[in-house]
Amino acid sequence: MGCGASKSTSTALRFYNANTGVLVASHSSQYGKIGPGAATMAVRDSVLYIFGNKGMTLFDVSDPNTQNLPQIGVPKDGKLEYKIDTGAIASNSGAAVVFIKGENKDLMYLAG
Repeated sequence: MGCGASKSTSTALRFYNANTGVLVASHSSQYGKIGPGAATMAVRDSVLYIFGNKGMTLFDVSDPNTQNLPQIGVPKDGKLEYKIDTGAIASNSGAAVVFIKGENKDLMYLAG
């Protein structure tokens, strides 16, 4: 059934299970908490960006043979933060990200 990708023996396929802290079940219905709403991912250079309803987190994907993806911290007030609140994505919104290569600097646009 399907395209057969689940039967692949390719070493290029890697699966990671991590608690990112940015994809949190936060909206409810008569069935209880049902999901994080919108989410999106993007890769730029060797960084995986994951965006969800609770912010953004970054992972280092430079080593394809690693067993665990190392999270990248962002300095804030003298300490490393691993979850950045973007304020752009809500539990009932969409999500999109695009990177623009500028003349003097690169830009990232996040829409929610």
